[in-house]
Amino acid sequence: MTTYQCPMCGRKFEKAQATGCAGCMMARACGAIACPNCGYEFPAVPEEA
Repeated sequence: MTTYQCPMCGRKFEKAQATGCAGCMMARACGAIACPNCGYEFPAVPEEA
């Protein structure tokens, strides 16, 4: 299970809960994800166990 933690609000979530970013022309190719809680967009780097 891949888990991420939002650097803005601190919420932990799984990749399936994340949304892709939508802020630029590279939205689907940049690898960024958006937090399902606050919408903050950040690089998709999994949290270390």
